[in-house]
Amino acid sequence: MNIQRIILLATILIAMTACGNGEYVSTFNRVVDSAQQPVDQVDDLVDNLEQEEPQPIENESSQTTLFQKVLENSDISEEAVVNAFTYFDENHEDIPNQEWITIFDIKQHSGQRRFYMINMETGDVTAIHTAHGKKSDSDHDGYATQFSNTNGSNQSSLGFMLTAETYFGKHGYSL
Repeated sequence: MNIQRIILLATILIAMTACGNGEYVSTFNRVVDSAQQPVDQVDDLVDNLEQEEPQPIENESSQTTLFQKVLENSDISEEAVVNAFTYFDENHEDIPNQEWITIFDIKQHSGQRRFYMINMETGDVTAIHTAHGKKSDSDHDGYATQFSNTNGSNQSSLGFMLTAETYFGKHGYSL
């Protein structure tokens, strides 16, 4: 086995590990790769690459991390993504659903789509409208400025939460 084959196999194994095949990888560094090759196709891939002429590398990394993709494909502030991913990394063992996280970027105006559903496998982001507590915006300018964790305050809570099941409430389908 020549050195090119060893390097390619090592690169493929690193990419497969980073894509979530068995080992936990930091959310910030998890590689999002839509063109994963099954392991049984590695020899064919190596043989085809050995027949091609080497191509110059245009940049140091052609792979995108989950963190980069989320920032590139959404209006979420970097601070909110860093906070959410840090919490996820530090508490991943206690989070039952590892496929999705959501970020409510409450610093954004209420007219914006500021509730973000993030697919933790692909980095795809869906943004939807959401309201803040009616007493969180005392001057009614669309920006929440007052917060509370006290039940009945009618203010939005800050922090991290694990959600439970969905239900139908007075405003329809809810979580």
